[in-house]
Amino acid sequence: MRAKIKSEKEKAKGVKHMKGYVTDKGYMGLVEGRYILFASEREYYDYMED
Repeated sequence: MRAKIKSEKEKAKGVKHMKGYVTDKGYMGLVEGRYILFASEREYYDYMED
C-alpha cells in the first residue's frame, strides 16, 4: 500500500515514468513511447529529469 501512495504522490507532482534496458552500445531509455540510445543509464535519468 505504501508504494501505491508514493506512486499517487509522484503522479501529482508530474514525475515521468522511466523505463529502459542496458545494451552493449549503451542504455536504451523510453522517451514519449520511443526508445532512445543513451551513453549510460545516468545520462538517461539526467535527460528525463530536465
